Amino acid sequence: MVVPRSSLFRPHTGAEARPERRAARNGVGLLNALFLLFVVVQLRYFFGGAALVEETSGLTYAEYARRGFFELMTASGLVLPIVLGAEALVRGTMPPQIRVFRQLAGLLLGLLAVIMASALQRMRLYVSAYGLSTDRLYATAFMILLLGIFAWFAWTVLRGQRQRFVFGSLMQGLAVLACLHLLNPDAFIVKTKSQSSRGRAPIRCEVRVDPRWRCGPCSARRAAWAGCGRPLCRRARPPGRWDKADVDWRTWNWSRARARSLVRTQADALKASCPAKPQEQHNDH
Repeated sequence: MVVPRSSLFRPHTGAEARPERRAARNGVGLLNALFLLFVVVQLRYFFGGAALVEETSGLTYAEYARRGFFELMTASGLVLPIVLGAEALVRGTMPPQIRVFRQLAGLLLGLLAVIMASALQRMRLYVSAYGLSTDRLYATAFMILLLGIFAWFAWTVLRGQRQRFVFGSLMQGLAVLACLHLLNPDAFIVKTKSQSSRGRAPIRCEVRVDPRWRCGPCSARRAAWAGCGRPLCRRARPPGRWDKADVDWRTWNWSRARARSLVRTQADALKASCPAKPQEQHNDH
């Protein structure tokens, strides 16, 4: 009996032909176990809230939110390149093996979503305790961007549409930047603080206003929102420095452009509310 040569030397398919594919699945599985252990052990710390901050000695709202942010950054930096590389290795294997990998990757993204929820909840707690600021606004926007990127990753890469992931992520990043430019962050922060302080005792303008918000027209509006009726001459940048035509286009945003326009139309009122300090007289004797 003659046995066909093709039946004796069948080509290997699937993960058996390439051991690195099996190693990729095993690596994602081990990473799942590591993240699951981390989430279970830290679950009370993740969602402890204000009670945890008050009970823990030396822990502040700022430190609690900062740890959550950098934990999210570290986890995202581990998950995204590892899962992308593993998906590239597993691609082309048998459908059951691809299905197992996608289930493991989906579980890993679910554990990462728990860390994201914890980071956003800590930032919300920090903002509710001390109000919104520039750093907190941009950190929240970046975390929302990460949430959108990983959701897009699950929708594209884990569904066999890897080629759409990079372009979609880039568009999300540009959309977040455009929204921040159009939001007018400085005015949004001041309005948020003024709304959160309604019904409370008046707060001094110097405390409520971040000294880095140096947009000219806000000097009069901040005083009105804070209820103190005093322009913030010490905090505001002199009108002459805002009425300049040589502005670097790389620093443009809606807040600064609107501020410069209002400074030009209200320059006289701003100069009258912020008189120049008298020069000291020196006595030679």
